[in-house]
This record gives sequence, structure tokens and C-alpha cells, in this order.
Amino acid sequence: MLYTPATKKAMKLCFAAHKDQVDKSGVPYVFHPFHLAEQMQDEQMTIAARPLYFLI
Repeated sequence: MLYTPATKKAMKLCFAAHKDQVDKSGVPYVFHPFHLAEQMQDEQMTIAARPLYFLI
């Protein structure tokens, strides 16, 4: 994952928004958007936006 000020800010916001959520397996939900972002090898804004998608 590309770690820049924008991606770090997106990660912090995502973590705060999903901090108490878990998926059906009991895994913290925040791992899902982070997993998707980790797979991105695209430009910085796309990577930063991926974790935020689930906040819409």
C-alpha cells in the first residue's frame, strides 16, 4: 500500500468510523476496506478513497 499523508488520513478516518463494527465472522469490519486498499496499486487518491467508500 502507498502510505502518504492522504492515505494515512483516510485510514484514521476509516478506523474511527468502523471501530466497534464486526463482520458476520466476528472479525473487525475495518479490515475489509483496508484489505481492499492493500490490493490497490493505483494512484494515491484511489488508494486513499478505498477505505472511505464504506462511509458513504
